[in-house]
Amino acid sequence: MASSKTLWRDEQRVTRLIELVIAEFNAGRVKNGKLGAPNYESIAAIMSVDVPILDAQKIKTKLDNMRTEFRMFEDLKSRTGFGWDPETKTVKADVERWTELLQIEEKYAKFMGRGLNHYDELCYIFGNHTASGLYRYAPTQDPATTLGRSARSDLPRAASPFTPGEGSSGRRKRPSPTPSGVGSRKMRSGESQNDSFEEASKNFLRVRAERIANSNHSRISLVNECVDALMAIQPPIGEEAMGRAMDKIIQSGTFRQAFLRLSADARRAYVLYLK
Repeated sequence: MASSKTLWRDEQRVTRLIELVIAEFNAGRVKNGKLGAPNYESIAAIMSVDVPILDAQKIKTKLDNMRTEFRMFEDLKSRTGFGWDPETKTVKADVERWTELLQIEEKYAKFMGRGLNHYDELCYIFGNHTASGLYRYAPTQDPATTLGRSARSDLPRAASPFTPGEGSSGRRKRPSPTPSGVGSRKMRSGESQNDSFEEASKNFLRVRAERIANSNHSRISLVNECVDALMAIQPPIGEEAMGRAMDKIIQSGTFRQAFLRLSADARRAYVLYLK
């Protein structure tokens, strides 16, 4: 059975999900601007025709993850020292600011030099709860300012299989958002921020590589120390007990630490006790 990550590696499938979510808003089926079980079930009923294992829970989980990433991106935009480029839809900052942030919060590295996929659409879906400024508007409203419309006026309109209309309640439907294509999220050629992003990226990768190397070195040292201690047990514990202990040493950091804290006699009793 495919994992959740595998299910959503297909970008067309993600795009289809977003279209169906927007269709739920346009049809007036989203209550109080918040997606609920009926919406997840409606979307799953359509998508499961092509992907039978997609159910309402998987739809909800994916949208929850997208909401979390959207909020993370909005948080990054609002941080002191970080700017926003509305044309490329990327967050801008100098090398020092990026390096300082990534040393304590590596999760933001994914947004360095690039934007958030489907940013406009996610603003439309989740922005009424979390975003501020020109993207913040309720489901039954048009964007709050003409600035919001002009910021997206140079982008092509999304081709959608859904036609917004008036429902029985007479409510005005949400307008379909414009697509945030890949091209619009790239830094412009020759832009000065490119060098900053590249340098910050190299710094981050170097620090991360050093951390991984140090972590691996520490793990290998502990494994070697545990194996030496295991081989030194007297009288010998036998091949079967030795095999069980070796599996534990390789697989569990907690076991390695506990094993090394024991006395020689206690180690022998411990490994013979393992099942």
